[in-house]
Amino acid sequence: MEVSYPAWAFWFSVFQFIFNIALAFAVWWGNREKVTTKRFGQLEGRMSGMETKIAALPPCGNHQRMEDNDSRLFQRLDSLHGDIRELVGGVKGLTNSLELINQHLLTGGKQ
Repeated sequence: MEVSYPAWAFWFSVFQFIFNIALAFAVWWGNREKVTTKRFGQLEGRMSGMETKIAALPPCGNHQRMEDNDSRLFQRLDSLHGDIRELVGGVKGLTNSLELINQHLLTGGKQ
């Protein structure tokens, strides 16, 4: 029986190609599972660390005092806003009076 070397080399190359593809897929599949598990593990670790830090924070005793200060600040701003509106109205009235006086002076009191 005579062995054909080119045919044997061809089929061996085909086998090697298929084996390499299967091996690459197996490695990819295994690494995919490891990477996903690692990512979720890191995320869970970070979250539990943050939960621990938040639980260790002392409660803020000045919270109500700060809210009272904010309330008073907003009342003052509202008051200031009303005063500014009043000033704007007064300036508009003065401007209107000045225009009437100028018109009276320009026309010589004749209308």
